[in-house]
Order: sequence, then structure tokens, then C-alpha cells
Amino acid sequence: MKETNHIPVTREELLELAKLAVAGRADALADALRDSPHPMAIVEAARHHGLASIFHKFTERRTDLPNEIATALKAIYGQNRARAIVLLGEAQRVMKILEDAGIPCMPLKGASLAEELYGDPALRPMTDVDILVPIDAVPTVRPLMEKAGYAEEEGDLREDFQEKFRSEISYFRSKPFPSRLEIHWGLLNFGGHESWVPEVFARSVKTVKGRRMSLEDTLLYLAAHAAYHHQHDRLIWEFDIALLMQSRGMTFRPDTVASVAQHHRLLMPLRWAIETGERFGVAIPPQLIAAAEARKVGRVERWALRFAREPELASAVRALLTLRSIPGFRAKWSFLAAKAFPDRKHLEMRHQARGFWPWVYAKRLIRLGGILLVAPFRRHRREKSQ
Repeated sequence: MKETNHIPVTREELLELAKLAVAGRADALADALRDSPHPMAIVEAARHHGLASIFHKFTERRTDLPNEIATALKAIYGQNRARAIVLLGEAQRVMKILEDAGIPCMPLKGASLAEELYGDPALRPMTDVDILVPIDAVPTVRPLMEKAGYAEEEGDLREDFQEKFRSEISYFRSKPFPSRLEIHWGLLNFGGHESWVPEVFARSVKTVKGRRMSLEDTLLYLAAHAAYHHQHDRLIWEFDIALLMQSRGMTFRPDTVASVAQHHRLLMPLRWAIETGERFGVAIPPQLIAAAEARKVGRVERWALRFAREPELASAVRALLTLRSIPGFRAKWSFLAAKAFPDRKHLEMRHQARGFWPWVYAKRLIRLGGILLVAPFRRHRREKSQ
């Protein structure tokens, strides 16, 4: 069983405590922490998985909790609260700049969930701010972010590679408080040419704090992001889905969720999200389960999700899915050329590569080919050992 950072608390044990939080069973959660033979190990594991602030909120009124545990949880909660104040303030500032320039935008992940789903922003850990914009707004966004005090993180494969072939650009601002910002124009990290994004904006709702995703798109986005990039990773990604289903499950439009999932090849992430909710003890609406099961999963989606979770194949699968989304043969060829022969600046910055450049590029191609050839054998051997 998988342990968390060599801490004697398995992911499954922490999941049992998280289930109590989703169910609102504060006393049962506090009792489990109090009676645990290794409570501080649980606190450290909860910190790693992004659940420590949630545990604090559910146990802060219990006077019988050991002082060491209560103090540690409260300290983590305070740190998360301070970080959330800075990052959410930046999110509102940046979105106002974009909206004043006539650019539609909406927050993603923590910047959206912290207030909309959790109520208390300190409960949802955040490390950066993620904002979604339409793809045609990206050239306008860059100078706006520079005026807002942000510097673009350098070192991509080639100049303008992110804008042409990726789905996000990262920015950093050091004053008055350090903050990291990611501007997205895609939701799946498989290139920015996604037909789903215009639909998400069309279905979005306007609130007093700005534009927000519809519930149906929020569920599918969380499901796709967690299933493709964070399965068996930190529990907070699964907790987001379970909490959304627990608190808003009866307001979903099942046919809308399932039809959008089928059209954009997200049925397997949707089914995984339903299984996640069930693992957390959430009562999933039968109509949603039936709608997801009634639709057929395509071969490309089944293949993509299967291999995107393999460490040796993940980057290759992402490259192939990105290539598939790029319109036009010339653009596809430019993408492949940039992947195979990136700028020297990128290789020097990211890989410390220096010397005889034809040999550097040859080694890169050999390495990429080796990954594709060897990974299936490693996967087969790992499956046999299990």
C-alpha cells in the first residue's frame, strides 16, 4: 500500500478520515484523530494531501484534542488563509483588468472552488491563480499582464510555442507579495484548440464576483483534470469532486453532463468522478449514473486515459493528443519540429544542455524514441508483478 512521504499513514487511511469530513461527521473525525496511535503522522499526511485545514475546521471546537495536534492544524489553517487572501485578491485584480479590456475570463481550480464550494477560502489550499480566457484573446493578454506587474516565465521549446501549441502561459509577480498566475485558453492540457472552451463560456453564469463555470462544466473539468493528471495523487483533487457532488449533486442536469462528456471524450473521467464520489460515501444521483453508463466510450478516449496515467508514456500521449488537436498540416509539422529540435535557450535553461548541438539533439531524439519503445514492456512487467 502506498505511503505518503514515508509517513506511516496510507492513502487509504487518510481517505477514511476524509470521508468523515465530506459527510460532516465532525465528532467522529475528532475522535479518530484523538485516538490514533500516530496523530502527528496523520497531520503531516493531511498537510501533504491538502486536507489539514479541513480537519482543523471540523475539530477546532473539541477541547479534548491533544494540544500538539490542535496547534499544528491551526498553524496550517492560518498559513492557507494568508495565502488565500493574497491569491484571491490577485485573481480579482487580474480578472478586472481583463474584463475592463473586454476579455471574458473566469477562475479555475482553487481560485474558483475556495469561495464558491468551500465557503471558507482557507479550507482549499492554493499555490497559484488559474484563469481561463478565449484563445483569440491570448495576444492581448500578454501586454496586459506585463502592465499588471507580472513577468512571463521563460524557457519554452521555441518562441511563441506556448501561444501556438500549448494551453497556458505562466507568470510570476514578486511584489508586494509573491504570486504565481497561469492564464489558460484550454482546459485539458492537450493544446489550446479545444471546441469545449467556447461552449464553457457560452454556458457560464455571471455572479457578483464575475463569470463562473456552470455546475456541469465544473464537474467535467475537475473530473478530467484529476483523472488525467492527478489520479492517485493528493486527495484534495478527489475531495473537490466528492464535495461538489455531495453539496450540488441534485442540481446537476444529468443529460447535459453526459452529452457534453461524450462529445468531448470525457466519459471515462466522468465515470471515474462518479466512482470517486462513491468511494467518499456520497449518494450519487441515479439519473447521472444512468446517463453516463448509457453512452459509449470512444476508442481514442479509452486509449488516451489508459496511457496518460503511465509515468513513462504520459508526455508522449500528451504530445500525440496535442498534435491531434492542432488544425492544419503545417502547424502539426511545426509542433513536431519544435518538440524534436527546441531552441538552445530552452535546452540550456531546462536541461543544462551544452556542447556540440547536433549531438545534443540526437541524444534527445534517441531518448524520446527509447521512451516509446521501452515503456510498454515496463508497463507489462509492472502489471505482472502486481
